Amino acid sequence: MTPSALQTIRIWSHWQRLVAFLLLLGFAFVTAHAAQAPGGTVFRIVATATYVPANMSQVETVSSNLVTFSVAPVEAINLTQDQALVMPPGAQFTLSHQLTNTGNVKSSYKLGWTNGGANCPTAASVQLAGLKLVKDTNSNGVADPSEPSLALNTVGALTLVPGESATLLALGTVPVVAAGNGNAPAYAVGGAVDTALCGDALLSAMQARGIGLPQGRTAGAPDRYVYPDKQGIPHELRVCMRTVAWTLPGATAGSFQNAPRHVLQLTGLTPEAAASFDVMTDGALDASAGEFRQQGREAGLGLADAAWSANETATLDDVAEGESAELAAYLLVGR
Repeated sequence: MTPSALQTIRIWSHWQRLVAFLLLLGFAFVTAHAAQAPGGTVFRIVATATYVPANMSQVETVSSNLVTFSVAPVEAINLTQDQALVMPPGAQFTLSHQLTNTGNVKSSYKLGWTNGGANCPTAASVQLAGLKLVKDTNSNGVADPSEPSLALNTVGALTLVPGESATLLALGTVPVVAAGNGNAPAYAVGGAVDTALCGDALLSAMQARGIGLPQGRTAGAPDRYVYPDKQGIPHELRVCMRTVAWTLPGATAGSFQNAPRHVLQLTGLTPEAAASFDVMTDGALDASAGEFRQQGREAGLGLADAAWSANETATLDDVAEGESAELAAYLLVGR
């Protein structure tokens, strides 16, 4: 074998290694930059080598075969973030999430926002109401009137190009009553229906929530108030809170149903004071209807007897011109 032939073989061997290196380099480049390369992008690589053969002066250039490969379309998303909120009954809530297209192709999405999803606790019985998704176009965390609601469970409700993000607001309302059980509220005053919250326990609960207390009867007794009856005899009005069964209109005309509702319990009411409260609250005297009802008649399911059990002439022990009788009543404060 001549030196020239040997030199050519060596050059060709180096050239093959160079081609292999360049091909690997090309694949590595694509792999490292796959997030930026749109799906379907075609790469074409031709490796070339230039050399001067031994005992020759001309420059020789050789090229590899054309290597073509394309970037496969990849659809991928990132959704943040899981959240846990503690909300009171009847409260509206907003959960903010960000959806990002981390793939390399334009993608459309079907969005779901339902009760009892795959990741919900199996024992959960609370059914959220008014569920909807809003695209927060200005990312301020608030569902502004001009921002669009996204159709739920609809293909193509949202479309994002690679690298694009959308802030989504999941909105809903916490119910007062747990689903499927009208006698089991999601939250009951005192922890259970018909459990009164009075005295220091009531005052502590109010102060813990930043609620200012009225002056009341004396210092330390803001839940009580003393007032005279028509004979000038003092009576103590006392306020408690509780959750009670409350008659509401039913699903059809003339029907009624009972459901837990939060009330202020007022004791120490003279019949005259009770009548004044009733007219002031509901515009008419009715002990079993409206938002102000006599204790014991709040859940009568349409009870026809609208009169209070004592009128303004009633006295303790029926003594003529004696101390006025006292009644207890509920004032509806929560739904």
